[in-house]
Amino acid sequence: MDKATARVVLKSLLERFDKSSDVFLTSVEAESLRAILDLEPAAVVDAPAVPTVEPAFEIPVITCPTPEDIDEDHLMCLDFGTSFSKAFACSVDDTDDVPELFPLAFGTNAFGDPELLLPSELFVDGGELYLGGAARAHFNAVEATQDRLIDSPKQFITLTKDVTDLHRRKLEEAQDPSGTLTQRDALVLYLAHLNLRAEQALRGQGLSIDLKRRYAHPAWTPDHFKNNSEAMRRIIAEAIAIGRCCGDDLSSNLSLEKACKIVQLARKAKDDELPFGLIADPVLEATAAGAGALIGTPAQRRMPYVILDIGAGTTDVAGCICVNNPSNDRVTVAEVTPAARAINQAGNIIDNALLKKIMDKSGLADGTAEYRRVQAALKRTIRGDKEVLFMDGALSVGLVTGDVVDIELDDFLEHPIIKGLFKKITDLAIDAAFCVAGDQNAVNVTATGGGAGLPVVKALDGLSIERDGRRVQLLLAEPMPYELRETYPKLVDPYPQVAVAVGGALPNLPAQVKSIKEGISVPGKRYLAPMYKS
Repeated sequence: MDKATARVVLKSLLERFDKSSDVFLTSVEAESLRAILDLEPAAVVDAPAVPTVEPAFEIPVITCPTPEDIDEDHLMCLDFGTSFSKAFACSVDDTDDVPELFPLAFGTNAFGDPELLLPSELFVDGGELYLGGAARAHFNAVEATQDRLIDSPKQFITLTKDVTDLHRRKLEEAQDPSGTLTQRDALVLYLAHLNLRAEQALRGQGLSIDLKRRYAHPAWTPDHFKNNSEAMRRIIAEAIAIGRCCGDDLSSNLSLEKACKIVQLARKAKDDELPFGLIADPVLEATAAGAGALIGTPAQRRMPYVILDIGAGTTDVAGCICVNNPSNDRVTVAEVTPAARAINQAGNIIDNALLKKIMDKSGLADGTAEYRRVQAALKRTIRGDKEVLFMDGALSVGLVTGDVVDIELDDFLEHPIIKGLFKKITDLAIDAAFCVAGDQNAVNVTATGGGAGLPVVKALDGLSIERDGRRVQLLLAEPMPYELRETYPKLVDPYPQVAVAVGGALPNLPAQVKSIKEGISVPGKRYLAPMYKS
């Protein structure tokens, strides 16, 4: 090989050494080659700074309580609602006529009274995830548009939804621009926040946090019931675990990145690492909501009931036959399956109709910047405006423009949207009543949820309907038992909204028995007659 070729080969070797770590030469060997080849010494390059690597986030190991650690004297029920969630604890000593109730408050309201409602909301902003009350407060503070608020995570699991598939469903882009959170993630994080706040309230009542808890679930279809129940049990277990391990992070807000790590690690936890021992059997929302009325069924009677739950996102109806046999420990309830129905229309529809009514009366031109500004401001207050309208019968709304719009309740109730919604609710109740009536000519209707006081509910009392030659009368039944009203008078007004949480915590919660397809009918007369055999 001639010297010129050798120089080219050696220069190529040095070039590969400078550019690739796969070619190994000592620094002395490299400099010697440069000297022989009459090349300039290699420029001194500062070693790249070693990036600071934060230690991997890990959920601390949770010590699952043993059966001996669990407080068997009390029970808690968590009601995960569309707009608000609630929690109640109750003494399981059922020897007393009136059980000892423990309202679990999530703070105090402006009047210093216990706040029994926790917003079922999450909000992503600036790389942070806000939970519950903090989500609503920050959403209002930044004056965000409504589509950015994750304001009904319960709808991920209602009606015909498959809970086992939630980990594949991303949140809407407006809700999570990063595209990192799934519906299952949002559900686990919110329920962790709910469990954390409920356990804080338990401590405030002097109770142990190691007590069993029921969760109330919607009426899933038979095709989804088994899988959804198992999936929800795992989700609740993960929520309890991370609520206890990461309480400081989940009490208000945390970085979105950390939230994603928390739920990912929780999903990888093995079953024996999660506190399944704290989860009691779930309770059907309709059974829990109507428990107060159902346990009042007179002895030696079987009575038909319709449970009408009007929430924010859905209106649910269930029908059941309640039997009070003194020889049994508890009243039994058989759900009449054809009566169970739900519609995705409820309080939110009324909010939207009221918003439209106010905007129409404002005189502002649709599509203008002023119109959009007024509308955005109203969306943040419309729920409270609605409550004032239905309570006082009239509403005066101050707009951000300085104008005032007056709304009369009687006029608002004539709005086509409201009339249409109220007709659907009435039809739901009537259809359910005929399903459960059997040979009875009267059916008890118990209304719960935020919409229990709506005029459409009051109009059901005494309503008599004839259909196919049968006449059935609807009679409103108080959702709160008389004994509880006497002992806990402060619960009378909020009871319809907390009925599921209270009912689910009662030790004498009606026992759910096998569902039936129709109402109880009186059998025909029986006759003694000869029996012949050929």
